Amino acid sequence: MRYKEATSSTKTLWRNEAMVWHTVDGFKVATVGALTWEDEGTPWAILTVEEVVHNPEVQTYIETRGP
Repeated sequence: MRYKEATSSTKTLWRNEAMVWHTVDGFKVATVGALTWEDEGTPWAILTVEEVVHNPEVQTYIETRGP
């Protein structure tokens, strides 16, 4: 459940649906997903994974940019 707009007073069901799966470096990962507001019924966004990086070193990034 999420607020659909900044001005919404009630929450609407929001689904993140994994649509396509691939094995990447021995791990099964969702590579395509769809975001749908329940009251609209069709996805408003389709997300596609372009790269998977396992256990990256992020300390330098966090120290320079903050959390």
